[in-house]
Amino acid sequence: MFEAIFRAVVKEKMIYARQNKPSLVKSVGGRLSLCASVFRLAVEQGVAHIRNKTFKALSKHVIDILPQGDGLCEPISLDYIKALRTCLACSPHAEHIDKKEWATLARFCCTHVESQLGLLIGDPESADEDASGGSRNVRLSLSREASSASRRSQPPSQGVPRLNHDSEELMLCLEILLKTPNAPIVEHDEMVVKTILGFLISQPTVTRAHPPAFTALNSVLEVITTNNISLTAKVAQGIVPVLAKLWDSKQPTFREQMMITLIYILPQIRTIISKGRSRTLRRKVEALSEALFVECSGRADRDQLQLDDLVFPDPLKTFGAGITPLGLQGFCLRKGNQRAEMNWIVPQLMATVVSILDRSGGGPPGSNGGAPEEDRNKRLKVSKNFEELMRNARSMITSRKLCALQTLPFLVGQRDMESGDCAFSKSASDPSHRPIWNQIWQLCARYSANQATCRAACHLMRIVLAVDLVPYTEISKEVDAMILSIDLSGPANAVDSSLAVWCLILEKRNTVAHSSILQPGERLLQWLISKWRPGMRWFSGFAS
Repeated sequence: MFEAIFRAVVKEKMIYARQNKPSLVKSVGGRLSLCASVFRLAVEQGVAHIRNKTFKALSKHVIDILPQGDGLCEPISLDYIKALRTCLACSPHAEHIDKKEWATLARFCCTHVESQLGLLIGDPESADEDASGGSRNVRLSLSREASSASRRSQPPSQGVPRLNHDSEELMLCLEILLKTPNAPIVEHDEMVVKTILGFLISQPTVTRAHPPAFTALNSVLEVITTNNISLTAKVAQGIVPVLAKLWDSKQPTFREQMMITLIYILPQIRTIISKGRSRTLRRKVEALSEALFVECSGRADRDQLQLDDLVFPDPLKTFGAGITPLGLQGFCLRKGNQRAEMNWIVPQLMATVVSILDRSGGGPPGSNGGAPEEDRNKRLKVSKNFEELMRNARSMITSRKLCALQTLPFLVGQRDMESGDCAFSKSASDPSHRPIWNQIWQLCARYSANQATCRAACHLMRIVLAVDLVPYTEISKEVDAMILSIDLSGPANAVDSSLAVWCLILEKRNTVAHSSILQPGERLLQWLISKWRPGMRWFSGFAS
């Protein structure tokens, strides 16, 4: 059956190529289109039953028959490419493609995507203002500002190559090829990166092909981040403005792929910026940082990281990233919630980007052999991103304030510890600071009586007491008063942090002299019985 279709298509295409009259071209084109529809239908119905030999014949026929002039044969191109994608989407066929056939298919997809979009992408570094010689031989600018200005000043037909359905389907085929377990990506990494990066740079808005394009790029980055560092650096310099431009996409799966891309390229961004090799890349990363913050602060409350998504570890235990990768010393992400993982990654990425920008351009004072005044000026300059985050944390706009406050713990965890930072950390328990910690304890005790703030307040009380920022002897009277009026002044909820702080208080209380009249055990038991609501959603979640 397939051989009959092949012969019919070859015959009709030869006639189609020789016609000059529009009426005859339309007539033959209609017959070609009908043949292509039959071919696509036959593939869709029989793809699960055809053998590998037949699959190879089908793919060879598609590659041989589609090219016409500088493009593809229009009457059959879309149906044929969809048929090819259907074959590749069948795992047994894709997994049995040998290296030579894989290279032929990948080259076919890349060549015709580039041809349709008119892509001629040069080295991303050549667009950098810092590059020696000022080379500018790049047809598609990698700078966000230049591409934005081009789109404003030129009509779509002249400025940005318009994507057609053929290229979308070819990009889907390329994604499948790159996801196959035996894909020889290392041998053809530059070819596929050039096509994917060129496609992403050339398109100003999100299309149906963008998610598979980023998925394909991530498949390549997974391999080349350790096998081809120089190519990864070029990808990092080219893709950053694309991420900044498209980050406000409302498609969760698409944004997830962009996050994966950013995670892959962050080490290269850190290296390039820290060595001062690219001021242009630094500006692009600053634009990306702003895009991340704007998107995060513009989210609805339900899409932000919630307190219910977190668990509070013992503050005296050393945090182990190997056991809990999504966690900090003060809190960790509750396991098994994929939506919460996405909400966790966003502030973590923002903190990483801010840390890269603030740490670039210099180290501790005097480390570069410069004058002390120069070092001070440099450190003031590189701290502007952190200061901007602190200003947002004090903002009257709730969404911006919440986003900044969620980012700060990640940023503190990533900042390099210098001698001054270590000294400040050790001085936290200095006796001169005890009045401040006493005030913090009293504020937390007050807010623990509120259901909305009880859990966070109790966790902070536990930290303050566990690391001896406030000796128990100085707050014992306040604790006894809280126990006496536990129904009014005690924690509003029986949750993990409130139970943990009561256990710690009882442990500390047994180490000092106290009155036996109070009988805290009975009062705490009464409090637990009155607050325990196993049927409530939040309690059942915390009990785990």
